Parts: sequence; structure tokens; C-alpha cells
Amino acid sequence: MVTPSDFPPRLPQELVDHIIDNLADQWRFAEPDSQSRETLGQCMFVSRSFLTSVRRQLFHRIRLSEKCTAALHLHDELASTERMNAFLGVLKRDPLRATPHPLAAQVRGIKLEMHGVPASRNHSPQSEKSTAKNIQEWNDKRVHLYHILKATSNLEAFALEFILPMDAHSIHLGIFIAIEKVCHSTSITRLQFTNIYHFPVDLLATCTNLRELRLSAVSLAKPEALGSSTGGDSKPASTILRATWNKDSLRCLETLDTRLSGEVIVAIKEAASVTSSSPPFSQLKTLQLGLHIWSSPKSAEEWEVMNSAARSLECLCIRGINGDSLAGTVTQQFYGNICLSKLTSLRALKLRTSVPGYSLFQYLSPDLLPLLSTKSRLPTTIETIHLDFYFRNVSNVDDLQHPETIPDRPGIDSVLAGSGLYPRLRTVKVRYLFRSQDYWRWSVTQPPEAMARLHVAVKRAFPQVSASDNIELEISSETFNENDNEYELQW
Repeated sequence: MVTPSDFPPRLPQELVDHIIDNLADQWRFAEPDSQSRETLGQCMFVSRSFLTSVRRQLFHRIRLSEKCTAALHLHDELASTERMNAFLGVLKRDPLRATPHPLAAQVRGIKLEMHGVPASRNHSPQSEKSTAKNIQEWNDKRVHLYHILKATSNLEAFALEFILPMDAHSIHLGIFIAIEKVCHSTSITRLQFTNIYHFPVDLLATCTNLRELRLSAVSLAKPEALGSSTGGDSKPASTILRATWNKDSLRCLETLDTRLSGEVIVAIKEAASVTSSSPPFSQLKTLQLGLHIWSSPKSAEEWEVMNSAARSLECLCIRGINGDSLAGTVTQQFYGNICLSKLTSLRALKLRTSVPGYSLFQYLSPDLLPLLSTKSRLPTTIETIHLDFYFRNVSNVDDLQHPETIPDRPGIDSVLAGSGLYPRLRTVKVRYLFRSQDYWRWSVTQPPEAMARLHVAVKRAFPQVSASDNIELEISSETFNENDNEYELQW
């Protein structure tokens, strides 16, 4: 006779979850050769309780990126949708598909990275016929996308990113409806859209619980670079499902990251202001803005969001600051819209710049001084300032801290520590980031003290901050991969 003692004891589900959570943490933060992921996979075969817990970790965030079958080619005919097709196959073969814990229910975030339909630059009958054929083939290749989005009904984060600009009108009706349903879901709290024109702004009307919105190169009109006339043909796509702006639209939005998307920002403000008693974006806590040498006057609308969020904004991030003269012109154009002292709740300011290695200190003062000096000359409420410098094509660490590159003139150091504009400032964090391949080469060719000398050079550029009793200067260095985007949704 078989007795209960003949079976191994069953672990409480809480203990199983705790074990898997710890193992997953080790997998995320361990070295690339770590066996934690393999161990997680093996746990899936141990028992039903281990299976559900492991799937919750491994499939929490899904990234479906299309790889090109030929290097340096971005055309859709060379794109591979293998990962998307394989994921749908995994969902269909799920052994728990008919249970209360199907795999699709474990997915909380999906990021789609896809090639778009090549835009036509003329309107000849032959060209329009070719474009229609390309659109049909594009949608046929991605028919599985509809089924994936329909199955994953518990999404909290969704990102739709195109490698090259994509016309929203070109997306098949069924796929478009599936995207709309994702955005209309009350569980969605984070959205990201990249490289889309004729963007349907009403897609955001029913986002009552959205807390984070990221827009990059999203517009109402076809970009002029794709052959449209000046100003573009502003014919945004229409939503299929009913979407009406009301007082609850975007009511929970706390983080906005926008770059080259001024038209959409204006459209959101106009649509939301009709039905809401408070100005759109008035509850923002974090605002991330990007400078770009191709920024149009419409991009200035993105910067006007600061005025709406002047009382609530706690963190302001400005990226794309550049020492080169062309970008410098754009920088000065938008700095005129910024007055830090008017942001009465601002606690953190993050400035991220990409400069030639030898020009770190040469360009430090003229590029950042107009912003940090503030127009009103009134005290700010900022407590922490982050200064990030991205270096590319630097062959020698010593090139970054040569004495001749440090100008002997007042700069941002005196503004931060000696002007009275930053009475609450407690921390200045200087971080310089190097390409991974550069850092690897330096580790072989440069002496160990090279990075220490760079730390000394940074301190020399901030003498008053370094000597202050109230302000702590933190210096760090990291590596970055040029294919990574620090500002997108984290997966």
C-alpha cells in the first residue's frame, strides 16, 4: 500500500516563489556565463508549482525583434519574423493553456521591434501599385502579431518600435485593432512608440491608468525627409474602436519622454484640454527631453510641457547636448524656453551630452552655462545634478584630461557652488561613459592609473564644488553599448 510518506513533501507555494525570485535575481545581475538561466529552465521540469513560478519570471517581459538576414540592410524583404512566429508557437503548445495559469497570462510586457514598409517618394501609378504590394506583403508576414496581442491580455507595458519611419495607415485593420485593445486596457501603465507618422493621437484617449509615455520621432504628418511637401500631409490615422477624450484621459501620467514628437504633444494638449479642468501634463513628475541637430521649430512644443508641469515636476532630464557648432545652435534655441527657478518642485536635473573625447572640459562651460545660470537669477530647488558624458572614438584615456583642454575661465563650477542659485544642492554626480570596445582596449593598453588621473582632472574642473562642505562630488565611469537606448522602456 502506498502511503503519503512515500511521496516527497510538497513545498508551500510561497517558498517556491521565494526560491525562484532569488534565482531570477541572480540570473539578471550575474555574469553572462552564469548558469542561473539554465537552472531556471531545469526547474520548469520539476513540478507544476515550479513550472508556473519559473514561467512568471522568464516570460514577464517579451522582446520580439526582427533580425535582418543580411548585414547593413534595413529593407523589410530581408527581415526575419522568426522570433515572433516562434513565440506564438510556444503559446499554442503551452501545457497549461487550458488552466487558470496559461503562459500568456504571465506576460506583463511586450516590445516589438519591426521593419517598416519603405515609403514612396513619388505618386506615380506604378509607384503607388508597388507600395500597395509592399504593404500587403508586410502585413501578411506579420499576421501572427494579431494572435499574440490578443492572447496576452494582462499587459502592463507595450512598446511599438520601427527601425525606419512607418505610416500608421499601412498597418492591417486586424493588427491595428489589436494594438488599440492593448492601449485601451486598464492594466496598461507604460507605452512607447518610435518612428511612426500619421500617428493616431486618439489611441491615448482611453489610457486612464497610464503612468509612463515615451515618444520618439512620432508625428502626425509624413516627414519631409520621406518626400512630403513642406509641412507634410497631416492626415493621422483614425482609431477603429471608440475613443473619446474625457477628464480621466492620461490622468495618471507621471513620466513623459519625448523626442522629435512636438506635433503629437500639441495634439494631446488640444484634445485633453477640451474635457479636462486641469492643463494636460500638469501632474508630471519626470520629464525627459531630447535635443537633436535636425529638430524643427515644432519640437519646441515639447519643451513647453515644462510650463504645464512647473509645480509638479521633480526630475528633468535633457539629453543630446553637444559641443559641436551645429548642435550648439539648436541647444541655444531651446535653452531660451527653460527657467529652472520656475520649476518649484524640481529636485533632480540630469544633463546628458555626447562630445569628442578631447573636448570634455573645453565645451563643458559654454554648452551648459546658459541653462544652469537660469534666466530669472532666482534660487532653484534642485538637490542633485547629474552630468553624463558619452565618449566615442577616444584612443587614449590621457586625451580626456590633458591640461591644455581645461580652460582657465569661470564655468559651471562657480555657478553651482558660488552663485547662490543652488542653495539646496547637495550632490553633483559626474559620470563618463565609454564604448564597451574602447574600454576593453584601454584595459589592455593603458596603465592602471590612467582612469585615476581622469578622476583628478574632473576634480580640477570643479574646484569650488570639491571644496564645498555642503556639496558632495561623485565621479564614476561606466561602459555602454551603442545599440542600447538608456531612455526606452527597460525590458
